[in-house]
Amino acid sequence: MPDDAPDRIASARVRMLHGYWMEKRGSRRMPARADIDPAEIKSLLPYLLLADMHHDPLRVFYRLVGTGVVAAAKCDLTGHWLHEVDLDGNTPAWESVYRRVAETGAPVFGQTRAAVRPGDARLFQWVVLPLSDDGAVVDRALELEDWEMLRLMSEADVRSATWTLEPMF
Repeated sequence: MPDDAPDRIASARVRMLHGYWMEKRGSRRMPARADIDPAEIKSLLPYLLLADMHHDPLRVFYRLVGTGVVAAAKCDLTGHWLHEVDLDGNTPAWESVYRRVAETGAPVFGQTRAAVRPGDARLFQWVVLPLSDDGAVVDRALELEDWEMLRLMSEADVRSATWTLEPMF
C-alpha cells in the first residue's frame, strides 16, 4: 500500500476508521478485535461490518453489519457466509479482497462504482482492515462502506445501475 494511500481517499469516514485502526495497531502488524472499542467510533457504527475469517479454505462470515450498510444494500448480511450470497455479481471480487487482506495482513482500500448511464458513475469508498488475536493470522476483518452518495441517487437509478467493485490499493 502506498504511504499516501489514506490521503488519496475522499471519504472522511474511511480515513477516520483507518486512523483509528493505525492508532490501535501501534507498533504491531495489526490490532486484535479486543482493541476495538465501539464506543470510541460510535459515529462510524452504521457503516461498519465485522467479519470472521476462516482459513483452509478461506471463508468469510459476517458477524455484524451496520444499519447504514443494510439500508444501502437492502439486505442484512449479518449471520451469513460471503460465499452463500449474491452481491450484485461481485461476490468473487469481495472474496478476492478478503483473500488479499488474509494473505498480506494489510488494509485494502477500494471503491464501488455504480454506472447509472454512460458518463454517469457514482463512487462509494470502502476499506477492509485486518484484525488478529495472535498478531500473525488474520482472524477477523473490520470493514467500513461509506454509502453516503447513495442518498443522491433515485430508487430507479439504484435499481438500474451496474455495480462494480474496484480495489484501489
